[in-house]
Amino acid sequence: MATPKQAAKKASKKHSGGRSAKAGLIFPVGRVGSLLRRGQYARRIGASGAVYMAAVLEYLTAELLELSVKAASQQQRSRSA
Repeated sequence: MATPKQAAKKASKKHSGGRSAKAGLIFPVGRVGSLLRRGQYARRIGASGAVYMAAVLEYLTAELLELSVKAASQQQRSRSA
């Protein structure tokens, strides 16, 4: 049986989340990192390289979607196909 001190310590622990959550990203940092390592683009890949690459990919995707929405609205379409 846990003492009150142990119960309070257990209740105060919070899950820190993944690397994507820590970086404030939507794209998966872990998956980007594993793809970087599997692709053998360099001999060594640091932990921050995956975060940076995920951030760049997320930014470019957001820009592309924003431009496609603008183009679809100019052509008075509701879908971008």
